[in-house]
Amino acid sequence: MGYKTYEFTSHNNLIHSGRYLYGGFSYEFGNQYLNRVQFQVSNSNREVKLDILYVSAATAANIYYDFAIQTISLKKYTHYFGLHVGNDFNLNFFPKIDARNLLWFNQSFTGISMMSKYKLNNNNRIDFSTHIPILSTILHNRLNRLTSEIPGNRLIQSYSGLANKLFNADAEIGYIFSKFGFGWGIYYQIEINRMSETASNRLTGIAQSASLRIIY
Repeated sequence: MGYKTYEFTSHNNLIHSGRYLYGGFSYEFGNQYLNRVQFQVSNSNREVKLDILYVSAATAANIYYDFAIQTISLKKYTHYFGLHVGNDFNLNFFPKIDARNLLWFNQSFTGISMMSKYKLNNNNRIDFSTHIPILSTILHNRLNRLTSEIPGNRLIQSYSGLANKLFNADAEIGYIFSKFGFGWGIYYQIEINRMSETASNRLTGIAQSASLRIIY
């Protein structure tokens, strides 16, 4: 769980802010060639006491794949460098901007993956990973929240760009330990997603979270 905000530059205000919950699954395999597949779903609501039909909400589904090669291997420290690809689907409702429609966008991206593992002892270690985007593509449109029709029969919009226009990065650090016969991880994660069609039309989303994970 954590805290998530969205800010729209052209409206010069914060259009969404609130706590969010997320859950997911990650599978990692390989040593010299490390592979990781991760799936995550999250939902957040704006922190205002209004009629629930008019509370801003944001729901996201993310899937990522990393392929990284071991570049540094010491007695207690291992570092990987490689390729990161992913896809994010977001469904947002911002009544201050458009009370009738949902705004959805699907963002796919390719970038750099860096992962590090530091072994403290036989049962404890620290993990760090970050993803830096290079090229991203977004498909987006609006959807009537009651009829599910596209307003005005508008075509799906497409937008591609490098990191200076479309920036979707994340980083996390975790402490892994053994307790009660299980492996546990306490993680801090930050995500930044910025879409800049023009200097005055920019949507920025920032999410920070802390999580408890079962490692097996």
